[in-house]
Amino acid sequence: MAERHKLGILENAPAWWPNFKPPDFTEEDLREIERYSTKIAENLKEEETTPWERWKITMQLGIPDRPVVFNMPLMLAVSRALDCWSDSLKPGLDMYHYPKLALKAHFIWNARFNIDTLYPYPYTYGDTEWGGKSKAKLLPYAAPAWIDPPLKTPEDFDKIHIPDMKRDGFYPAYFWTLRKAKEFMKKYGISMPLHAAFCGDPYSTPGLLRGLKQYALDIRRNPDLLHKCSEIAQKHVINYGKACLEAGADVMGCCAWSGIAGLEAYKPYDKYQIEVVKALGADKFVWMYGFDQSPTLEYQCQTGSMPIGWYCTHETPVELSRRVATKYKKIFANFFDPLIAVHGPPEKIMEAVRNNIKIGAGPGYIFLHSAVDYWCPQEYVDLVVKTAKEYGKEVYKGLK
Repeated sequence: MAERHKLGILENAPAWWPNFKPPDFTEEDLREIERYSTKIAENLKEEETTPWERWKITMQLGIPDRPVVFNMPLMLAVSRALDCWSDSLKPGLDMYHYPKLALKAHFIWNARFNIDTLYPYPYTYGDTEWGGKSKAKLLPYAAPAWIDPPLKTPEDFDKIHIPDMKRDGFYPAYFWTLRKAKEFMKKYGISMPLHAAFCGDPYSTPGLLRGLKQYALDIRRNPDLLHKCSEIAQKHVINYGKACLEAGADVMGCCAWSGIAGLEAYKPYDKYQIEVVKALGADKFVWMYGFDQSPTLEYQCQTGSMPIGWYCTHETPVELSRRVATKYKKIFANFFDPLIAVHGPPEKIMEAVRNNIKIGAGPGYIFLHSAVDYWCPQEYVDLVVKTAKEYGKEVYKGLK
């Protein structure tokens, strides 16, 4: 049993918090999962190459029939498929209170949009699982909102609690979700990777422990404390990644901020990233970068702190990602600006998708729409996937 006093305070917490109890599946639940899974398996027959085959070819830096195409609805937008875009569910509460509901939502999303991976996203970044003086709140339309960080002052360091993957807060709920997803994928012959995430990396986790504003100051003014935070974050990230693999994940992503303060600020912390790569295996995960990674992308490839590759937000130029990935034989994805898929119009969406593929296409390239915004219209999510697949096939014919 988790010891409640070691964890922080979570407002609007699930009734089971902080001791997750796996829910039972009724006959009706199982019929639902069967229908969603069968639809996913049927969708895969529309193309000769399965998502698993396409993924393997991409990992081997070959040229498949088209790019791997998927999106990341995270834990908010995925609820839209569950309530038919009616805005009935309150995802910031319902997906977190009822992990079985979240599991169904991810299967429905995949059945609806026919993407190349199943990607249940984590319920937490450790918002209150780190204990100390942390306080967070579940809100109707947001991921868990930070109110107070665990480590308000350097003197609080000894009071923080390194999360226990098997018992603390949302972590067991996430591994249960991954295990059940893998179980149903095997049962119904869904030939695609199960993607997981174990966020965040040893360089960004101190931002959770200290709060983002104080973290930005610590990078310059309090490096000793930041190193202490990164050391314990390294252990946590490794444990987290191993737990995801044990739960059945085929590939993983880990949120990272390497370039946020520039190369020279990052260099002293690269050693922690290297240890994560060594412990988990370079072929098991990618860094999922936020912010512009232009300062640090090639440096990490040189030092050994880069795993099999990366996913980058739109701030990092696609041209740079392709050049570095080609030079160091890595896989990569660069999101286009997700707000384009929210506001449209369709012509602008199609242009953004095609430009991303046109620039990135080649060995190791993946097309990824992330993060799908809660307010993104259903037809625009469809348009992104359809355009990426059709244009991707056209471009990849010319590469073979």
